[in-house]
Amino acid sequence: MNANAFGDKFKISISGASHDDYMSVAISGMSKGISIDYDLIDYDLSRRRPKYAFDTPRIEKDEYIIVSGEDNGTTTGEEIKVVIKNKSIDNKPYTDISNIYRPSHADYTWEVKTGQPLSAGGGILSARETVLRVIAGAFAKMLLKEKLNNMIEFYTWVHSVGEIFAPDYEPEISSQMQQYLTKIKTDGDSIGGSVRCVIKHIPAGIGEPVFNKIHAVLAYALMSIPAAKAFEVGRGVEASFMKGSEHNDPYKYDETEHKIIPAKNDAGGVLGGITTGEDIILTVYFKPISSILKEQHSVDKDGKPVSFSVGGRHDVCAAIRAVAVVEAMTAIVIANFI
Repeated sequence: MNANAFGDKFKISISGASHDDYMSVAISGMSKGISIDYDLIDYDLSRRRPKYAFDTPRIEKDEYIIVSGEDNGTTTGEEIKVVIKNKSIDNKPYTDISNIYRPSHADYTWEVKTGQPLSAGGGILSARETVLRVIAGAFAKMLLKEKLNNMIEFYTWVHSVGEIFAPDYEPEISSQMQQYLTKIKTDGDSIGGSVRCVIKHIPAGIGEPVFNKIHAVLAYALMSIPAAKAFEVGRGVEASFMKGSEHNDPYKYDETEHKIIPAKNDAGGVLGGITTGEDIILTVYFKPISSILKEQHSVDKDGKPVSFSVGGRHDVCAAIRAVAVVEAMTAIVIANFI
């Protein structure tokens, strides 16, 4: 298994790391003759970029070059390769703590696995790599629009920050969340959150039994996003507290559409690992960012106790900028099935 690749029919492979000069993503499975929507790529990249005072101060313009698989703005059917340059590289904040096992970071596990220290900024384990997922996700959306006659739609938003919830789609994060996140940053801390994605107008019958159930593959893809700790579809964890009589989705005949449909959608658009034709509703939960300014306690690589603070440039809540990443990985999974 290639640890840096995902998918088979629509496959992405990423390379490069947080503080490398260049990063790249290779995309195979794009049909020939699809007009490349550069505005869509730019829009999705802008959604991932920091924009609030509580986001990372690291600013990257995410300027990219398509070096293969494109001819005069149209896909050739060959592998698409996109290269992006990292311009805001700063290794200095990591120098003083390079000999410390930081709490909830991958310093220890990476060193045990590879025998090498983790490179500055987390290397390939840094969330910086998600910029490549967003680019690939934009191409997945282009393919889906082509295959599904522009019908499929994605609605993705910050579902929660700490104990503040936004159960319905909102174009912008609420002012209450912003005020709370500003306070968390002032305190030198971080906070967990979640992202919800609703996929509309997806055909029924997508997904395979046993190991390739669509929600199983979505879980695999979405749990690969840095800081992701839990995934659910439909009522998810809440369903484990419900009775069957409460959770079951009865069917009805829709006189307008002239077809049989579920009367409600607690299943989140998936039954038996196969889409029902109703909205797919999924939620991804993210842990608090591990790098915080508050003093922490750990040990150095000789096992000696240390007290330290993680400097550098970090977000306060992963869920804010993960909205674009969750949507991208969801699109990539559906493109694989389609």
